[in-house]
Amino acid sequence: VEFHPEMNSEGMIELLKKYRPQSVKILTTAGGRNLIKSHCMAEQISYMQFNTYQRIPLSIDTKALAALYESVPAQAVILTVTSAGILEQFLSGLDGNLLQQVKNNPLLVGAERIAEIAVKSGFSKVHVADNPGDQAMCSAAQHLI
Repeated sequence: VEFHPEMNSEGMIELLKKYRPQSVKILTTAGGRNLIKSHCMAEQISYMQFNTYQRIPLSIDTKALAALYESVPAQAVILTVTSAGILEQFLSGLDGNLLQQVKNNPLLVGAERIAEIAVKSGFSKVHVADNPGDQAMCSAAQHLI
């Protein structure tokens, strides 16, 4: 099994360029990015997508989150995000003072593309890990502490 270190659509496209397959079958969910599909269509690679799961937004326990931000020193909470969709869904569940607290604390993301979205959303302390993998995210978080 080979995977691209960036663990994202762009990395997958790099692997497709390397191996030049005749067809691609991808397990994903509906409503995600169409970057890989667009690449396959442009390169005349047969593409089949199997939607194997469904994204169901969960409610955020805003009381517990607010209590966390109130109970620890400023800047001690590091939010980690590995997809733009997760960031957007999370922010949609917050408002007022809590939203501002979250945006004023460190945010660690798994890709530059997510960092750009975070900055546009109002985050002021955005840090980018080498990739969204567990090891890279943990290593980057340790450097923030």
